[in-house]
Order: sequence, then C-alpha cells, then structure tokens
Amino acid sequence: MGLYSSITGANDVNSLFVEAGVDQKTDDPLSKPRIGVTGFFERLLGFFVPGSSKPRYDGWTLVQKQNQYLFTFYVLIYLFYQYDGVITKGEQQLIKQLIHQSRDVLTRDHYQRIAIYSKNKIHLHDVIMYIEEHKLSEAFVHDVLMDLHKWLHKHLAYQPLINDLEMYLKKRCTTVIIKTLPSRT
Repeated sequence: MGLYSSITGANDVNSLFVEAGVDQKTDDPLSKPRIGVTGFFERLLGFFVPGSSKPRYDGWTLVQKQNQYLFTFYVLIYLFYQYDGVITKGEQQLIKQLIHQSRDVLTRDHYQRIAIYSKNKIHLHDVIMYIEEHKLSEAFVHDVLMDLHKWLHKHLAYQPLINDLEMYLKKRCTTVIIKTLPSRT
C-alpha cells in the first residue's frame, strides 16, 4: 500500500488521502502519487506529507501536541457526524485546514489512524471510550474543546454540539468523582 491509503467513499475523510510509493529508509515519497481527480489532490498533496520541515516541538511537548491533534480530529469527526450524519464538502475543507495545521506534528501513522476514525460514524460512547482508553485528563479534554470552540467560531451549527459534549463530560466526570469518594460512616 502507498503512503496514504486511497479508500472509497464520498462522505469520509479517507477520500482526501492519496496513494504514493514510499522509500523504506527515508519514509519519503518515491514518486508523485497516482491521482485520479485532476487538480484536487495535487493541491492537497503538500498538506499530507508530514515531515517536510523539522517539528517545532520535541520530547514530551511533541507527544502532547500529537495527542491533542489526534483527539481534535476524533472529536471533529464526531461533531460532523452528529450534525447531519455525513461529512460534507465544507466539512472536508475544515478537515483539510486542520491537516495543514498539524502537518509538522503528526506522522504518517497518525494520519492513517485519522483515516480509520473517519470510516465509521463516531458516537458519544466512542468519544468517552477514547478518553478512557487514552487516559486523557479532564483539563486536556477541556482544552481541546475550547480550541474547537475558537476554531469553529464561524460555524455556529457546531457550537451547541461542542457545548453538549462538554456538559455531558463534566457531568460524567462529577458522577465518577462522587462514586469514588469514600463514605463518611
């Protein structure tokens, strides 16, 4: 398989990824990818090739930023599916913008994980399981949701969904804390 899997489906992020050969030693593309849609993928290719410049982060900061971007993509895909059940062209454009922002931080493996996320509709219980499996702190989740509020400020349709998710997670966290407190008997 190439650098990024080309997966069929018009309503998912996977349609944004293209296939290209990869040098096994340097992890650089061997040649230009085979592109079926003229113009569209050529413009996007620059967004998808991570490592084109040196990362601005190192060590723990890099891992933290990678986790932040992965969770942001996961929640973003959740929001898009919650809104209308599909990822529209406008939503794909927002995903492309986030890919562009994250290209110096995320690796090929991260982008492949994001492509897998987008294959299936993500539901609330999936978001909760993601948080639990990755042991994300309440502060980390809150920061990502606040970043999404800022990033999607022009897209008012998603604001109530972010608010609802944040309120649910706060209630859930409070419930978990109350259940784990020792009784005073």
